[in-house]
Amino acid sequence: LSVATGGNNGGYYNTLIGSGFPLDKSKVSITICSKAATIISSSNQNVKFFQPSCPTNDTQNVSVQVGSLSNSSIVFNYVNGSAVAPVISSISPTSQNPAVKGILTVNGLNFGTD
Repeated sequence: LSVATGGNNGGYYNTLIGSGFPLDKSKVSITICSKAATIISSSNQNVKFFQPSCPTNDTQNVSVQVGSLSNSSIVFNYVNGSAVAPVISSISPTSQNPAVKGILTVNGLNFGTD
């Protein structure tokens, strides 16, 4: 996994890295904490998905199913989501004419690295 630890609130963009995945994302299913992940895309070398939420803060197996083949040897560690959730402290500018193009800067904590 590109991200192996995250908040139990879910919603993280994650990548399952390996080989031999089908190009059709509908042929792959990922289940974590008894919930289905939302598959975004699939290629031969990875599957991109959104991490489901989990009511507990512990390690959960990542179950991957491709046709009749399955694997659940990878784990994801859920931690308290409120401690790692993004916190927005300010935005700049606070107002702008909608006809004028510009840059909106969002300041805060825990935005991650991507």
